[in-house]
Amino acid sequence: TLTEAALETGFNDQAGDAIRDAYLYGGSVLYPVFKGDTPSRFLGKLDKMHLEKGCISRWTGVDRWNTVYVPSFVPTAADYLNPKTIMVLQESVEISTSRTCIIRPKPMPYWSAIVNMGWSPSDLTGWIQAYYAYETTQMSIPVMAQQMSLLLYRMPLDALNATVGVEQVEKLMSVNEEQMKSWSSLSPKAVNMVGEVEVVDRTYSGFEQFVGAIRSNFAAQTEIPEPAIWHTPNKGFSDNTQESLIKQSETLQMRQHYVERYMQKAKDILVAHCFGT
Repeated sequence: TLTEAALETGFNDQAGDAIRDAYLYGGSVLYPVFKGDTPSRFLGKLDKMHLEKGCISRWTGVDRWNTVYVPSFVPTAADYLNPKTIMVLQESVEISTSRTCIIRPKPMPYWSAIVNMGWSPSDLTGWIQAYYAYETTQMSIPVMAQQMSLLLYRMPLDALNATVGVEQVEKLMSVNEEQMKSWSSLSPKAVNMVGEVEVVDRTYSGFEQFVGAIRSNFAAQTEIPEPAIWHTPNKGFSDNTQESLIKQSETLQMRQHYVERYMQKAKDILVAHCFGT
């Protein structure tokens, strides 16, 4: 059966890795290595090959950065964004695209495809930046909390200006500023001073809303419902995650529709492995 053939030839593992690489790097290539393959046979068209039962030796997958892929950018051309051959650098072979699955999970319009050499946009330029913003915010909150209280030093300068002059007052203020940098509630110091020291308390109650906005942005970038990522309870009358799971399932189904059309050649090759041509 096709299920047994996919497991026997290692298709399932390689397909999973190829789809992962396609989302991370913007594309990947999945192709079979037939028994008795030679460099010249890699260039043969699939429909002209005589494939016997059990023809697949193994499956191979590489990400887009390990291939040389020069598509045609003429929209009316027969090979628009689909070249006849593709070079796999790691194996040092040129392969006919008739036997390869070129996975581009997020198709792009014409002008964007030209800039990206026909590949899809990478997730590394999308949700991962939103995730770094969340991590940076989480690390910044303790620092922000430590700065909630400020020390305010008030010193009357009129009398000092009249007695010692402006230059001496400026020197005195610079010395005081250096001393106050080491003052905190964790390291109290006893000092003799002129003037008053006050504590100014600042309050900020928007941490939860601020972090929540960053979480929502991250969920939007990944196209996954927020409760499914952060395990946060749904708001409103519902106290379960059934609705979120339905939305997540719909998102995965949409992604599957984009990917499965690139796997059509793999299905035909597995059929040939089971029954021959």
